[in-house]
Amino acid sequence: MTSARIADIAREAGVGTTTVDRVLNDRGNVSAEVAKRVVDAATRLGSRRILPDAHRPLSRIQLLLPEPQSDFRIRLAHAFREFRNIVDRNLSIQIDYCDPFDAVAIARAINSSNAQAIAFAGTNDVILQHAVENAKQRGIYIATIIGDIPNTARDVYIGIDNRAAARTAVWLTSSRLEKSGSAVILTSGIDGAGLSGRIDGFRDALAQYLPGVTLAGVHVTNDDHRQCYNVLSQALHKNEDVVLVYNCGAANEMIGEVLKRQKCQRQICFIGHELTPITSAMLKTGEMFLCIDQNPDLMARRAIERMAAWCGFTAGLVREDRQVDFIPFTLHTRENC
Repeated sequence: MTSARIADIAREAGVGTTTVDRVLNDRGNVSAEVAKRVVDAATRLGSRRILPDAHRPLSRIQLLLPEPQSDFRIRLAHAFREFRNIVDRNLSIQIDYCDPFDAVAIARAINSSNAQAIAFAGTNDVILQHAVENAKQRGIYIATIIGDIPNTARDVYIGIDNRAAARTAVWLTSSRLEKSGSAVILTSGIDGAGLSGRIDGFRDALAQYLPGVTLAGVHVTNDDHRQCYNVLSQALHKNEDVVLVYNCGAANEMIGEVLKRQKCQRQICFIGHELTPITSAMLKTGEMFLCIDQNPDLMARRAIERMAAWCGFTAGLVREDRQVDFIPFTLHTRENC
Protein backbone atom coordinates (compact mmCIF):
# COMPACT_ATOMS: atom_id res chain seq x y z
CA MET A 1 0.00 0.00 0.00
CA THR A 2 1.34 3.45 -0.85
CA SER A 3 2.14 5.85 1.96
CA ALA A 4 -0.89 7.90 3.03
CA ARG A 5 -0.85 11.67 2.53
CA ILE A 6 -1.21 14.05 5.46
CA ALA A 7 -4.56 15.24 4.09
CA ASP A 8 -5.85 11.65 3.97
CA ILE A 9 -4.74 10.99 7.55
CA ALA A 10 -6.31 14.25 8.73
CA ARG A 11 -9.63 13.35 7.09
CA GLU A 12 -9.56 9.82 8.57
CA ALA A 13 -8.73 11.10 12.08
CA GLY A 14 -11.17 14.01 11.95
CA VAL A 15 -8.49 16.64 12.62
CA GLY A 16 -6.68 19.32 10.69
CA THR A 17 -3.55 18.81 8.63
CA THR A 18 -1.58 20.98 11.06
CA THR A 19 -2.43 18.58 13.88
CA VAL A 20 -1.32 15.60 11.81
CA ASP A 21 1.94 17.37 11.02
CA ARG A 22 2.55 18.03 14.74
CA VAL A 23 1.96 14.37 15.65
CA LEU A 24 4.01 12.82 12.84
CA ASN A 25 6.92 15.20 13.41
CA ASP A 26 6.69 15.10 17.22
CA ARG A 27 6.19 18.86 17.62
CA GLY A 28 3.98 18.69 20.71
CA ASN A 29 0.88 20.71 21.68
CA VAL A 30 -1.37 17.76 20.91
CA SER A 31 -3.25 15.75 23.55
CA ALA A 32 -2.52 12.06 23.96
CA GLU A 33 -6.06 11.20 22.84
CA VAL A 34 -5.82 13.18 19.61
CA ALA A 35 -2.30 11.88 18.94
CA LYS A 36 -3.58 8.31 19.26
CA ARG A 37 -6.38 9.05 16.76
CA VAL A 38 -3.84 10.36 14.28
CA VAL A 39 -1.52 7.38 14.72
CA ASP A 40 -4.40 4.91 14.42
CA ALA A 41 -5.61 6.65 11.27
CA ALA A 42 -2.13 6.59 9.75
CA THR A 43 -1.82 2.89 10.53
CA ARG A 44 -5.20 2.08 8.97
CA LEU A 45 -4.25 3.94 5.81
CA GLY A 46 -0.97 2.06 5.52
CA SER A 47 1.36 4.97 6.24
CA ARG A 48 5.04 4.01 6.22
CA ARG A 49 6.04 7.19 8.07
CA ILE A 50 8.40 6.61 11.01
CA LEU A 51 6.37 7.61 14.05
CA PRO A 52 7.74 9.39 17.14
CA ASP A 53 8.79 7.05 19.97
CA ALA A 54 5.88 8.01 22.20
CA HIS A 55 3.35 6.96 19.56
CA ARG A 56 5.18 4.15 17.86
CA PRO A 57 3.66 0.68 18.28
CA LEU A 58 5.82 -2.15 19.60
CA SER A 59 7.33 -4.30 16.85
CA ARG A 60 8.98 -7.69 17.26
CA ILE A 61 12.02 -9.26 15.66
CA GLN A 62 12.72 -12.94 16.23
CA LEU A 63 16.22 -14.39 15.89
CA LEU A 64 16.49 -18.16 15.43
CA LEU A 65 20.20 -18.58 16.11
CA PRO A 66 22.31 -21.74 16.02
CA GLU A 67 22.73 -23.27 19.47
CA PRO A 68 25.90 -21.70 20.96
CA GLN A 69 27.98 -24.88 20.97
CA SER A 70 31.07 -23.59 19.15
CA ASP A 71 33.25 -20.51 19.47
CA PHE A 72 31.73 -18.90 16.38
CA ARG A 73 28.16 -19.51 17.52
CA ILE A 74 28.99 -18.09 20.95
CA ARG A 75 30.49 -14.99 19.33
CA LEU A 76 27.44 -14.59 17.08
CA ALA A 77 24.97 -14.94 19.96
CA HIS A 78 26.97 -12.44 22.02
CA ALA A 79 26.98 -9.95 19.14
CA PHE A 80 23.20 -10.18 18.71
CA ARG A 81 22.67 -9.74 22.46
CA GLU A 82 24.92 -6.67 22.48
CA PHE A 83 23.10 -5.00 19.59
CA ARG A 84 19.74 -5.92 21.08
CA ASN A 85 20.56 -3.68 24.03
CA ILE A 86 21.08 -0.53 21.95
CA VAL A 87 18.16 -0.62 19.51
CA ASP A 88 14.99 1.42 19.68
CA ARG A 89 13.05 0.89 22.91
CA ASN A 90 9.89 0.09 20.96
CA LEU A 91 11.59 -2.70 19.04
CA SER A 92 11.47 -6.03 20.86
CA ILE A 93 14.13 -8.57 19.84
CA GLN A 94 13.58 -12.17 20.88
CA ILE A 95 16.43 -14.67 20.67
CA ASP A 96 15.72 -18.39 20.40
CA TYR A 97 18.20 -21.18 19.71
CA CYS A 98 17.71 -23.96 17.17
CA ASP A 99 19.83 -26.68 15.65
CA PRO A 100 20.51 -25.26 12.14
CA PHE A 101 20.23 -28.79 10.71
CA ASP A 102 16.79 -29.39 12.29
CA ALA A 103 14.55 -28.04 9.54
CA VAL A 104 11.39 -29.25 11.27
CA ALA A 105 12.11 -27.30 14.47
CA ILE A 106 13.03 -24.13 12.58
CA ALA A 107 9.93 -24.38 10.37
CA ARG A 108 7.78 -24.86 13.47
CA ALA A 109 9.26 -21.73 15.04
CA ILE A 110 8.68 -19.68 11.88
CA ASN A 111 5.11 -20.92 11.45
CA SER A 112 4.19 -20.06 15.05
CA SER A 113 5.94 -16.68 15.16
CA ASN A 114 4.04 -13.41 15.54
CA ALA A 115 7.10 -11.28 14.81
CA GLN A 116 7.28 -8.70 12.03
CA ALA A 117 10.75 -9.92 10.99
CA ILE A 118 12.64 -13.20 11.44
CA ALA A 119 16.30 -14.10 10.89
CA PHE A 120 17.46 -17.71 10.89
CA ALA A 121 20.22 -20.09 9.80
CA GLY A 122 19.05 -23.36 8.29
CA THR A 123 19.28 -25.96 5.55
CA ASN A 124 17.92 -26.00 2.02
CA ASP A 125 14.96 -28.19 2.96
CA VAL A 126 11.47 -28.27 1.41
CA ILE A 127 9.80 -27.86 4.78
CA LEU A 128 11.75 -24.65 5.36
CA GLN A 129 10.89 -23.39 1.88
CA HIS A 130 7.20 -23.81 2.72
CA ALA A 131 7.61 -22.14 6.12
CA VAL A 132 9.28 -19.12 4.54
CA GLU A 133 6.57 -18.90 1.88
CA ASN A 134 3.86 -19.01 4.55
CA ALA A 135 5.63 -16.32 6.56
CA LYS A 136 5.86 -14.06 3.52
CA GLN A 137 2.13 -14.48 2.92
CA ARG A 138 1.61 -13.21 6.48
CA GLY A 139 3.74 -10.14 5.73
CA ILE A 140 6.80 -11.22 7.72
CA TYR A 141 10.25 -10.04 6.64
CA ILE A 142 12.65 -13.01 6.36
CA ALA A 143 16.44 -12.87 6.52
CA THR A 144 18.76 -15.85 6.24
CA ILE A 145 22.13 -15.60 7.98
CA ILE A 146 25.47 -17.48 7.83
CA GLY A 147 24.38 -19.44 4.74
CA ASP A 148 21.91 -18.50 2.01
CA ILE A 149 18.83 -20.43 0.92
CA PRO A 150 18.27 -18.65 -2.39
CA ASN A 151 15.45 -20.84 -3.68
CA THR A 152 13.12 -19.62 -0.91
CA ALA A 153 11.05 -16.46 -0.79
CA ARG A 154 13.42 -14.90 1.77
CA ASP A 155 13.91 -11.13 1.56
CA VAL A 156 17.65 -11.03 2.13
CA TYR A 157 20.72 -13.14 2.87
CA ILE A 158 23.18 -11.57 5.32
CA GLY A 159 26.55 -13.27 5.66
CA ILE A 160 29.81 -13.91 3.89
CA ASP A 161 30.13 -15.21 0.35
CA ASN A 162 31.00 -18.76 1.43
CA ARG A 163 31.94 -19.92 -2.03
CA ALA A 164 34.30 -16.97 -2.57
CA ALA A 165 35.84 -17.46 0.88
CA ALA A 166 36.81 -21.07 0.12
CA ARG A 167 38.06 -20.19 -3.36
CA THR A 168 40.20 -17.34 -2.02
CA ALA A 169 41.72 -19.59 0.63
CA VAL A 170 42.71 -22.21 -1.95
CA TRP A 171 44.16 -19.55 -4.24
CA LEU A 172 46.32 -18.10 -1.47
CA THR A 173 47.39 -21.54 -0.31
CA SER A 174 48.31 -22.82 -3.76
CA SER A 175 51.58 -20.86 -3.83
CA ARG A 176 53.05 -22.81 -0.91
CA LEU A 177 51.76 -26.32 -1.64
CA GLU A 178 53.31 -29.18 -3.53
CA LYS A 179 51.57 -29.43 -6.85
CA SER A 180 50.58 -33.07 -6.46
CA GLY A 181 48.87 -35.10 -3.76
CA SER A 182 45.39 -35.11 -2.31
CA ALA A 183 43.10 -32.93 -0.20
CA VAL A 184 40.52 -33.70 2.49
CA ILE A 185 37.43 -31.69 3.44
CA LEU A 186 35.89 -31.92 6.93
CA THR A 187 32.43 -30.43 7.42
CA SER A 188 29.71 -30.12 10.05
CA GLY A 189 27.19 -31.30 7.46
CA ILE A 190 26.63 -31.29 3.73
CA ASP A 191 23.71 -28.91 3.24
CA GLY A 192 23.28 -26.05 5.65
CA ALA A 193 24.67 -22.85 7.15
CA GLY A 194 26.77 -22.05 4.09
CA LEU A 195 28.58 -25.40 4.10
CA SER A 196 27.59 -26.47 0.60
CA GLY A 197 28.90 -23.18 -0.79
CA ARG A 198 32.23 -23.67 0.97
CA ILE A 199 32.56 -27.24 -0.28
CA ASP A 200 31.68 -26.29 -3.88
CA GLY A 201 34.02 -23.30 -3.81
CA PHE A 202 36.90 -25.39 -2.48
CA ARG A 203 36.33 -28.13 -5.04
CA ASP A 204 36.20 -25.68 -7.96
CA ALA A 205 39.28 -23.74 -6.82
CA LEU A 206 41.22 -26.95 -6.29
CA ALA A 207 40.59 -27.95 -9.92
CA GLN A 208 41.56 -24.47 -11.15
CA TYR A 209 44.59 -23.59 -9.01
CA LEU A 210 45.89 -27.02 -7.95
CA PRO A 211 44.94 -29.43 -10.75
CA GLY A 212 47.50 -31.95 -9.54
CA VAL A 213 45.85 -32.20 -6.11
CA THR A 214 42.83 -34.51 -6.08
CA LEU A 215 39.97 -34.39 -3.58
CA ALA A 216 40.23 -37.56 -1.52
CA GLY A 217 36.90 -37.13 0.25
CA VAL A 218 34.35 -34.99 2.06
CA HIS A 219 33.84 -36.20 5.63
CA VAL A 220 31.03 -35.18 7.99
CA THR A 221 32.10 -34.58 11.60
CA ASN A 222 28.94 -32.99 13.09
CA ASP A 223 31.40 -30.67 14.90
CA ASP A 224 32.01 -33.51 17.37
CA HIS A 225 35.60 -33.50 18.66
CA ARG A 226 36.04 -37.27 18.89
CA GLN A 227 34.40 -37.85 15.52
CA CYS A 228 36.55 -35.16 13.93
CA TYR A 229 39.72 -36.72 15.35
CA ASN A 230 38.78 -40.23 14.21
CA VAL A 231 37.59 -39.21 10.74
CA LEU A 232 40.75 -37.24 9.95
CA SER A 233 43.03 -39.91 11.38
CA GLN A 234 41.42 -42.54 9.17
CA ALA A 235 41.54 -40.27 6.12
CA LEU A 236 45.27 -39.60 6.57
CA HIS A 237 45.96 -43.31 7.11
CA LYS A 238 44.07 -44.18 3.92
CA ASN A 239 45.58 -41.35 1.85
CA GLU A 240 49.28 -40.99 2.58
CA ASP A 241 49.72 -38.22 0.01
CA VAL A 242 47.41 -35.65 1.69
CA VAL A 243 48.87 -32.13 1.41
CA LEU A 244 45.79 -30.02 2.21
CA VAL A 245 43.06 -30.24 4.87
CA TYR A 246 40.07 -27.87 4.80
CA ASN A 247 37.69 -27.75 7.77
CA CYS A 248 34.36 -26.06 6.98
CA GLY A 249 33.09 -26.34 10.55
CA ALA A 250 34.32 -26.32 14.13
CA ALA A 251 36.56 -28.62 16.24
CA ASN A 252 39.72 -27.11 14.74
CA GLU A 253 41.81 -28.02 17.78
CA MET A 254 41.27 -31.74 17.13
CA ILE A 255 42.63 -31.34 13.61
CA GLY A 256 45.72 -29.77 15.12
CA GLU A 257 46.09 -32.75 17.45
CA VAL A 258 45.86 -35.20 14.56
CA LEU A 259 48.39 -33.32 12.44
CA LYS A 260 50.85 -33.18 15.34
CA ARG A 261 50.58 -36.90 16.09
CA GLN A 262 50.62 -38.17 12.51
CA LYS A 263 54.01 -39.00 11.04
CA CYS A 264 53.45 -37.56 7.62
CA GLN A 265 55.90 -37.73 4.75
CA ARG A 266 54.74 -34.34 3.50
CA GLN A 267 53.91 -31.07 5.18
CA ILE A 268 50.15 -30.71 5.43
CA CYS A 269 48.56 -27.31 4.96
CA PHE A 270 45.49 -26.70 7.14
CA ILE A 271 42.74 -24.16 6.33
CA GLY A 272 39.99 -23.53 8.89
CA HIS A 273 37.26 -21.11 9.90
CA GLU A 274 36.74 -18.53 12.69
CA LEU A 275 39.43 -16.64 14.56
CA THR A 276 39.35 -17.71 18.22
CA PRO A 277 42.02 -17.99 20.90
CA ILE A 278 42.53 -21.60 19.79
CA THR A 279 42.87 -20.92 16.06
CA SER A 280 45.02 -17.85 16.78
CA ALA A 281 47.45 -20.03 18.74
CA MET A 282 47.42 -22.62 15.93
CA LEU A 283 48.24 -19.96 13.37
CA LYS A 284 51.16 -18.73 15.45
CA THR A 285 52.64 -22.21 15.85
CA GLY A 286 52.13 -23.08 12.18
CA GLU A 287 49.60 -25.86 12.80
CA MET A 288 47.07 -23.83 10.78
CA PHE A 289 48.11 -21.91 7.67
CA LEU A 290 44.99 -19.83 7.02
CA CYS A 291 41.85 -18.96 8.98
CA ILE A 292 38.67 -17.52 7.41
CA ASP A 293 36.64 -15.36 9.80
CA GLN A 294 32.97 -14.47 9.20
CA ASN A 295 32.94 -11.22 11.22
CA PRO A 296 29.93 -12.16 13.40
CA ASP A 297 29.74 -8.68 14.98
CA LEU A 298 29.14 -7.07 11.60
CA MET A 299 26.78 -9.86 10.58
CA ALA A 300 24.63 -9.30 13.68
CA ARG A 301 24.65 -5.54 13.23
CA ARG A 302 23.61 -5.68 9.59
CA ALA A 303 20.86 -8.22 10.29
CA ILE A 304 19.32 -6.08 13.02
CA GLU A 305 19.70 -2.91 10.95
CA ARG A 306 17.96 -4.45 7.94
CA MET A 307 15.07 -5.82 10.00
CA ALA A 308 14.74 -2.68 12.13
CA ALA A 309 14.62 -0.50 9.01
CA TRP A 310 11.92 -2.75 7.57
CA CYS A 311 9.86 -2.25 10.73
CA GLY A 312 10.29 1.53 10.42
CA PHE A 313 12.72 1.95 13.30
CA THR A 314 16.22 3.28 13.98
CA ALA A 315 16.86 6.81 12.77
CA GLY A 316 19.42 7.16 10.00
CA LEU A 317 18.74 3.78 8.35
CA VAL A 318 17.24 3.42 4.91
CA ARG A 319 15.19 0.43 3.85
CA GLU A 320 17.12 -1.57 1.26
CA ASP A 321 15.84 -3.94 -1.39
CA ARG A 322 19.12 -5.82 -1.98
CA GLN A 323 18.43 -9.54 -1.71
CA VAL A 324 22.06 -10.38 -0.92
CA ASP A 325 23.97 -8.38 1.71
CA PHE A 326 27.47 -9.85 1.75
CA ILE A 327 29.53 -9.36 4.90
CA PRO A 328 33.27 -9.10 4.13
CA PHE A 329 35.21 -12.09 5.39
CA THR A 330 38.69 -11.71 6.88
CA LEU A 331 41.66 -13.96 6.19
CA HIS A 332 44.11 -14.46 9.05
CA THR A 333 47.64 -15.86 8.95
CA ARG A 334 50.32 -16.05 11.62
CA GLU A 335 51.14 -12.41 10.84
CA ASN A 336 47.72 -10.90 11.67
CA CYS A 337 46.12 -13.23 14.20
